[in-house]
Amino acid sequence: MFIVGFGEQGAVFLLGTDERHGSGADAVRSLDAVNRGVALVEAGHREAFLTQAESLDLEPEAGATIGGLNSSRGDPVVVTLYHAAGR
Repeated sequence: MFIVGFGEQGAVFLLGTDERHGSGADAVRSLDAVNRGVALVEAGHREAFLTQAESLDLEPEAGATIGGLNSSRGDPVVVTLYHAAGR
């Protein structure tokens, strides 16, 4: 699991300790390299993530979009789960 733009510590409890954090470009490279890889992308980073995917001729497929609150600051958060198309 690759997480972009969302650093909530509670994610470890939900997703385990194997998640990685970084930029949209890092997430796209991870989707390309990891079989059955997935990326959780915060809405503010979505455009950069998709632009980078297009530059690498990748078409990540969107799964669920989930809204919630950042428990540390109380800010709204919207994240979308992506996976590499055809995988």
